[in-house]
Amino acid sequence: MSSLVADGRLGPDLAAWFAPTTVTLPPLRARKVDLVRLVAREVAAVAASHEPSQQIAPHAKLVEACCIRTWPGNVRELCATVRAATLEALADRRDLVRPEHLAPTAGVSQTVAGQTAVERKNPLARPDREVLITALARANGELSVAARALNLHRDRLKALLVELGLVPDEP
Repeated sequence: MSSLVADGRLGPDLAAWFAPTTVTLPPLRARKVDLVRLVAREVAAVAASHEPSQQIAPHAKLVEACCIRTWPGNVRELCATVRAATLEALADRRDLVRPEHLAPTAGVSQTVAGQTAVERKNPLARPDREVLITALARANGELSVAARALNLHRDRLKALLVELGLVPDEP
């Protein structure tokens, strides 16, 4: 546009009229309040369109699982994932959409899927058995609390515990 003004083919007042407006929107991972609202909206929308007679809502753990993930696909990826999870919960005749209904890699960059924040910073860093046992004891056995303390996703912590034989593998 500036080259057209410099050549005299476009007046500066008209160029200003057509100048693009820049809108800066932070990524979804930085807007947790929006994320919570989007999850609730998508669950309600799917429930209303597919099973209006069945009451369904997002479980608090689902919202927590969504808040932990980075959502590289931003709003579109979140909405599509929550819609799919809601449909799965409806098919199971559940009244709550739970984190188990989410795909394990949803909301995680494919290059780092299955890796924790600790592993991304230092690929060799991995909590050892004693660290996991201590974190679980401090969290009174609550996986989500222990995972937050270790800076791990709950699913990753569960996988580590199963791998080390500290909890049985449940189907």
